[in-house]
Amino acid sequence: MEESQNPISGASSENNARIEREPRIKIFKMEEFSGKPKSEVVKFIRERYGTQYDFPGIPYQDYLLRNSDKVPRELKDGFSYYLVGSISRTEEGEEEDEDSSFHCLQWFGSRLRWDAERLGSEWGMFDRIILLEK
Repeated sequence: MEESQNPISGASSENNARIEREPRIKIFKMEEFSGKPKSEVVKFIRERYGTQYDFPGIPYQDYLLRNSDKVPRELKDGFSYYLVGSISRTEEGEEEDEDSSFHCLQWFGSRLRWDAERLGSEWGMFDRIILLEK
């Protein structure tokens, strides 16, 4: 029997029951980083919250895009919600390159869409980080 994939990490997992109960989200505005590179926000989030939360990535993004009824109400406000687990790696395998892309989700009207920006771009007043409770 084939095991279904975990929408947070993309890996097969025995924790799928936890995902089925709709993961609880935690949103961080990170206003103190306004005007600073997004890479600084990512570094802070990983160091501060890495053991407490899951970092959603592209599999979680795809899960929400395919299941619009599962999009948390908190994400339906037009802000950009960045996914720490979506950062692309460089050819050398380095993740924190300023040119690496960083995915975000945005709700427009009645649908969710995704976008990506470089880690070197500035954190803005409409940017947020979304994490998932473990």
